[in-house]
This record gives sequence, structure tokens and C-alpha cells, in this order.
Amino acid sequence: MNVFLGSLFLFGIIGSWYFVEKRPNKQYRNICLGLTLLIAVLIWFIPNSYFFFVN
Repeated sequence: MNVFLGSLFLFGIIGSWYFVEKRPNKQYRNICLGLTLLIAVLIWFIPNSYFFFVN
């Protein structure tokens, strides 16, 4: 799960850069930034030991 959240976090950062630099679109940029912040909060609040019990 940590790998999944980590990759989503990286894709969110790359998507934010893409929609700022390469193809400017404020709506998509804001969606990417919001999802990236949400994923960062999830990574921060969910303890790593939780995923050992889920498997």
C-alpha cells in the first residue's frame, strides 16, 4: 500500500508540473495538487505497521 500511495504521490507531482509548464490548465493543475496533498496526508497519518496486519 505504501508503494501504491508513493507512486500516486509522484504521479501527482509530475501531473502538476505537466499542467503548469507543458499544457497549462488551471482546473487540472488544481485537481492534481489536491490529490497530491490528500495522498501526502494519507501517507503521513497511516502508520507503516498497519499494512503488516492487512496482508
